[in-house]
Amino acid sequence: MKKNGGKRGAQDILQMRVTGGKFVGRKVRIPNGELEIRPLMDRMRESLFSIIGPLSGASFLDLFAGSGVAGIEAASRGAVHVDLVELDGAKKGVIEANLSIVCLAEPVGFGERGSVSGAPPKGCDVRLYIQDVFEFIEKTHNRYDLVYADPPFPMENKTRIATEVLKKGLLGEDGRFVIHVPADEREEWQSRFEMAGGLGGDISADGASRASSAARAMVLYDTRTYGRNSFLFYKCCRA
Repeated sequence: MKKNGGKRGAQDILQMRVTGGKFVGRKVRIPNGELEIRPLMDRMRESLFSIIGPLSGASFLDLFAGSGVAGIEAASRGAVHVDLVELDGAKKGVIEANLSIVCLAEPVGFGERGSVSGAPPKGCDVRLYIQDVFEFIEKTHNRYDLVYADPPFPMENKTRIATEVLKKGLLGEDGRFVIHVPADEREEWQSRFEMAGGLGGDISADGASRASSAARAMVLYDTRTYGRNSFLFYKCCRA
């Protein structure tokens, strides 16, 4: 990430770059807004997507989208359907401009299809929802190969995100869920899910143990920590 020179009131424009795929090197702006944004730095994001692996043909959901860089990175690396959800409407203009890297898409509210101008590269379908994350999860009928969540660090009860994603069936068969949390919350996540089901930190849709739940479950298969930042990687399985 770097600061772009020139006048912009009292602040410089912060920028990041796409780290892989067909849009590698393209610049992404970090928007101002009412809600604090904590951008996913280039090196950390490159490592994250290296762990995630190929996304060719995949569907990707970016929760707490911020600048939209995670969704853009997914599209760059082959995802063909990308939904981004961000509550702060003050960020809309910059996110729209960033999304023009992938294709020109109008922001939509829930239930609207949103028009796409131009020819999206290789059929890429990118949609922005200015909406509360939990409202989106409650109402959407979409299913995703990968759900990525980057909630604000001060947010309480982040584990609810994983529970709601699972309960509402947002993950497709063999789907994965990745969340970015403060490093000092990593043990809380692991201990909670071990209490919920053990087996390396699993979570079932109803919070019960995997043995007693017929619902799908998520199994923790990897964790990575970079300074104050931890990423937890879950994959779907049958409870």
